[in-house]
Amino acid sequence: MDADQLGPRHGVFLSLEGVWGAGKTTNARRLANHLTAEGFSTAVLHDGIRDGFMGTLSNLLDRHPLRRRDGDGGYEQPHHATVDVLLRLCREAYHHVHQYGPALVAHDVVILDRGLYTKLAYALTVLAEQHPDVPTDVQCDRWRAITTPWLIEPDAAFFLDLPWQQARDRAVARTRSRGIANPKSASRERELFLPHYDARLRWVAARYPERIRCIAANDRDPDAVFDDIAASAADLLNIPAVTRGNP
Repeated sequence: MDADQLGPRHGVFLSLEGVWGAGKTTNARRLANHLTAEGFSTAVLHDGIRDGFMGTLSNLLDRHPLRRRDGDGGYEQPHHATVDVLLRLCREAYHHVHQYGPALVAHDVVILDRGLYTKLAYALTVLAEQHPDVPTDVQCDRWRAITTPWLIEPDAAFFLDLPWQQARDRAVARTRSRGIANPKSASRERELFLPHYDARLRWVAARYPERIRCIAANDRDPDAVFDDIAASAADLLNIPAVTRGNP
């Protein structure tokens, strides 16, 4: 990232990683509340900028995706996987340049609740469907080569290590609590996709151990999971770790 493009980087960039239902958004908000109470100017970024062309692209990707979300899932044409990945990279590049960079200038800490490495794992999963004979490390290097000019690497990423079956069950329960009787998270497509997505995310976490910190989230109490996240953030920011009872 060209420093002249965004001005000097000021803030610390953190991200939450994990499959659907792992608790990324909940823990991102808790961490922001905790750090704000410690005196830091903190921002949580979620869906990104939704204006103009970027809003149109996001609507296409989120509500009318190329990938089928029912039945056996997948793409109508094999090359649609590559098109899907490239369109998502266009959106991601725009957000890094026009949202994440400026937020890091304006705040002490910026927390991304849909982390970069989770998006990388998604790309590797769908590309593996189209190109099953291409090694994962080759696909990863290609993705990184495209993203290098604009990518803002997180200072630390917290991977919520939760078995995909438990993450799925959480996502289903959460969606049904909103009054949706047949949530997409319970679809056959998700059942088929999630194990591969989970495996690629674990592969990514193992490849970047200097950036990604694994937080065990299986059957543990949510407060204990958050304590681990807050303790890691405290080490990075040089502040006391969270104590029980904090928000």
